[in-house]
Amino acid sequence: MNERMPTEKVPKRRWLRWVVATIVVITVGAIFPTVGAFFVLIVPLCLWRNWFRLRERVAADLPFLTRVRPGVLAILVFFGFGMLMAGLGGAGWESTSVSTKTQQASTPPSPAAPTAAFAPTPEPTSGSTPVPTATPLPPSPTPRPSPTAQVGTRQNPVPLGKAYVFRKGGRVYAVGVLEVVRNALARVKAANMFNEDPPPGHDYILVRLGLEYIEGPENQPMITSSGEHRFYAANRLWGAPIISVPPKPRFDGQEIFPGAKVAGWLAGKYIPIEAMDEAMLVYDGIYFALR
Repeated sequence: MNERMPTEKVPKRRWLRWVVATIVVITVGAIFPTVGAFFVLIVPLCLWRNWFRLRERVAADLPFLTRVRPGVLAILVFFGFGMLMAGLGGAGWESTSVSTKTQQASTPPSPAAPTAAFAPTPEPTSGSTPVPTATPLPPSPTPRPSPTAQVGTRQNPVPLGKAYVFRKGGRVYAVGVLEVVRNALARVKAANMFNEDPPPGHDYILVRLGLEYIEGPENQPMITSSGEHRFYAANRLWGAPIISVPPKPRFDGQEIFPGAKVAGWLAGKYIPIEAMDEAMLVYDGIYFALR
């Protein structure tokens, strides 16, 4: 009873069927990668489920397989069969792409249709002589006058000796610079001894303005003002001191009617001595040159 029954040898024809089946599976997997992937999953599963029955049949011819566990054999078959299918499938796809490229290269390109730019020009017949036609020239553009720069700005101040016409509140009047005194500390102190002394490196500048009242109400006088004047020099505005008594006659505070012409001094302001030559008067927002 303890004797082991002899193992039945697998006939050679059965091995032949296995070889033929394997070749068919590999061929189909190489042609159809999806089918090959299906076999990669199914074959190891079938081996694992039927391993004990198959091991008894092939033990006589392949005795070493009796020591192999079914899970290990399934994993080996899975990876080996999968790599074989992947290699054959890749070769199939590569051969297909190469054949497609060969067909594309062997197909001659269709000739392009001639365009109108390269169409031959018909030769004139002997009986007719072409008459040249004159091509009209395009009209020359009309030059536009350059816009006149606005007068009274920092870049384009009112020239010295010229007047600027103001139109404000129904009144029209012209204002211009008549006289300029630089380094005028003595004149400022002579006007009022309590006028502020300038800081070191600064000195006063005085300006005498003239005004002509051109148009306005006849029954109401216009009072001249200092125009909140300041001086522009060294890229900034200077307006100190705030309170300063101007020399006489003073410009502000005069009551005039249309047709009147008046003149007077504005209150002095101090600016840096080295900026005296570049100073400009700013009267009521308008820049006046002082040279």
